[in-house]
Amino acid sequence: CYQAYGNTYEIVFNNEMNDEITNAVREGNFLWEEEKAYIDLLPDSGTFVDIGANIGTISLMLGAKGWHGLCFEASRCNVECLNKSIRLNNYSIDVENVAIGDENKTIAFIENGPWGSIKNELVEYDLQFGMHAFQGGIKEIKVPEISLDTWEKNNANRLHSIEFIKMDIEGSEFFALCGMKGFLEGYSYPPILSEVNGYNLFTYGIRPIQLFKLFKEIGYIPYKLDGNKLRDSCIKIRNCFKIILAVNL
Repeated sequence: CYQAYGNTYEIVFNNEMNDEITNAVREGNFLWEEEKAYIDLLPDSGTFVDIGANIGTISLMLGAKGWHGLCFEASRCNVECLNKSIRLNNYSIDVENVAIGDENKTIAFIENGPWGSIKNELVEYDLQFGMHAFQGGIKEIKVPEISLDTWEKNNANRLHSIEFIKMDIEGSEFFALCGMKGFLEGYSYPPILSEVNGYNLFTYGIRPIQLFKLFKEIGYIPYKLDGNKLRDSCIKIRNCFKIILAVNL
């Protein structure tokens, strides 16, 4: 069990997994203090979208805060765990088993626990040499990819408002952002909590500076929490791994 915002909640996991996140949940450890610091800034209720929800460590925390929302997750195993958690905690959260990108097609997805990725040559090389591998659970599946612009056209008025977006999709953030420009405009450019991982972006031929520039083109400024204050995030082209809050100004 976990506690947040005066509520207790549980996270369901696949007991066959042996990755960092599963082990933390199994042992009751909390690895998401940085993300929680940003969630602390949010009001007590609202609607969120979680792009790359994994087993729901962030979505369920938002549920405990009083939020409802929509999760997108490509891994079927993670989706199964997340749906069980939602039912167990009685949260108002929907889950869709799709990958978010800039096109609408069927893709090869590597299920790899918290490091699941859309397949490409560098991801395959990474897995082959065990950089992100753990015991069991690594397999290739076919899943639909959809852009959020297309999703919105197919689901008009399903979400009346969005106050917060979290995005962590192992290097595919650039392409997801390319495919959601109209979606973001339609929902008045909600703040986006995004991972920026230089290595993961590199596996898709993208540099961190390109992701920051795309945020800027859409009208977002990246911020980083410094104590209890948001400050402009320093852009480092190399060795970049950080969580940023992109805010439209």
